Formats: sequence, structure tokens, C-alpha cells
Amino acid sequence: MELFEKEAPANNRKESEESLAERLEVRASRRLISRREEQRIDARQGLSFLGAIGWHLPVPTVAGALVGKWLDGKYPHETVSWSLNLMLLGLVLGMISTWVWVRREGIERAVREQNEREAAIESLRRQAHEEAAAETEKEEDENK
Repeated sequence: MELFEKEAPANNRKESEESLAERLEVRASRRLISRREEQRIDARQGLSFLGAIGWHLPVPTVAGALVGKWLDGKYPHETVSWSLNLMLLGLVLGMISTWVWVRREGIERAVREQNEREAAIESLRRQAHEEAAAETEKEEDENK
């Protein structure tokens, strides 16, 4: 590839540098994606995820049941079971809380991965431009 770049006119060299940068960008992106896939299979992360979900669901459910039991004792009613209704309400609130938390974590992770990918691509672009500038200087020195 270097042979073609040296023989190419200046405007074609610029195009080849841009295509090189694009190829480096794709390669870096693939490398980061494969690295992320390797990191995804992490038992500790999965257990912490399940642990967080384990707190989001049962705590509001149990709290609803306890408050309902207290209300049943304080205000008995023949047709309404406070315990059952508040337990179900706690379960629904726990499910909503879990959904919001999982969604937020997924978005934050995606943003973090995108920022890492962009930083890696930018460093590869800088490196490619530095190499191209060094080659240009070297050619200019050889021509003098």
C-alpha cells in the first residue's frame, strides 16, 4: 500500500489517507466490540445485576404486605383485603422500578461503550495522521 501512496499524486494521497482512516475506524470499532463481548460474560456482573433486581422487587412487595396487614388490623373491612391489595401494588411498583433501573443501566452502558469507541477511533486517526505527516516529511527530506 505504501508503494501506491508514494507514487500517487498529492490529492490522491489525501484520499488514500482518508480511506486508511476509515478502515482503521472500522477495525477499531470491531476490536472494541469483540473486547466488549468478551467482557460481557462475567459472572460477577451478572450476579450483581440479579442482586440489584432482587432488591427492587421483593422490598416494595413485602413493605406493601406489612403496611396492608397493619391496615387490616387497624381498619378491618369485610370486602377489602388491604394486605393483598397493597402487596400487589408493591409488586407493580417494584416491577416498574426494576424496569427503569435496567433501562437506565443499559443506556449508560451503551453511552460508555460509544465514548470508548470514539476515543479509540480518534487516537487511531491521530496516529494515522502522524504517520502520514512523518512519511511526508521523510519524502520531502529525501527530495532535497
